[in-house]
Amino acid sequence: MTKTGGNASNFDYFHTTIFWDPAQKNARAAAADVARLFGDAEVKEAPAGQDLSTMVLVVVGKTFGGTLAPSAHVETPKRQPPAVVKDAATVRPLLRRLQRKADFPILVPTVREKSSSLSDEDGVRLYRLEDGQGLRLAYQLESGIGEYWGVQETNWTDAPVLNGPTLTRRIRGREYRLYFNGPKLHMVAFEQDDSVYWVVNTLLNKLSNETMLAIARGLRPLPEK
Repeated sequence: MTKTGGNASNFDYFHTTIFWDPAQKNARAAAADVARLFGDAEVKEAPAGQDLSTMVLVVVGKTFGGTLAPSAHVETPKRQPPAVVKDAATVRPLLRRLQRKADFPILVPTVREKSSSLSDEDGVRLYRLEDGQGLRLAYQLESGIGEYWGVQETNWTDAPVLNGPTLTRRIRGREYRLYFNGPKLHMVAFEQDDSVYWVVNTLLNKLSNETMLAIARGLRPLPEK
C-alpha cells in the first residue's frame, strides 16, 4: 500500500530520509530498497510514538532532483537439480534419544545439502519454549565460515516466524508454506500431527530453491528401530 502523506513536520531535511516501522516484518529491508531509488537517502527507524500507516515513510529532502534511480534488476534463479545427498544415519541415533524427552513427533532429515555437515556446536538441540518445545538442527556449509542452514521442529504451531508465507504449494499430500526473499526461497514450512516443521536457508540464501524443497520433502518420521 502506498499513500501520499503531504508535507513533513518541518523543512529541515537536507537528504531524503526513509523511516521504517519496527513493528512490521521486513520493514527495514524494504526501507533500504526504497533508499536506493533516491541515491543519497538516509534510512532510520521511526521514532518511538510515531505510528506509521505504511511499512516505510519517505520524507523527500532538499537534495532530491526529481528523478528516481531505476530499480535493481532481480534475476530469477535458473532451475537446477537439488544439491542433496542421503544422510539420515548421521542424525537418527541422536533424534531417537531426544524423542523420549520431546512432547511432539520428531522428524528426521533424510537428506542434507551435499557440502554441509552437522554443526559441532549445538548441532542438535531440544529446548523448552513458553508455549511448547522446540528442536533445532544446525548445518554448516563447507564453503564458508558462519554459513548455516537449519531445520526447526516444534509443537508451537502459531510461532510468529510462520506468519505471512509468500504462497502455499501441495506436494504429495503435504501442504508447504513457502517464504521467499525476492526470488530466493528462504524458508519452507508445513504442519503435521499438531506440530510444525520448517527448513531455514542461510542468511545469504546460499541453498537453491530446489535444494530447500528437497530437504523439506525429505523430513520423515523416525523409524521404530
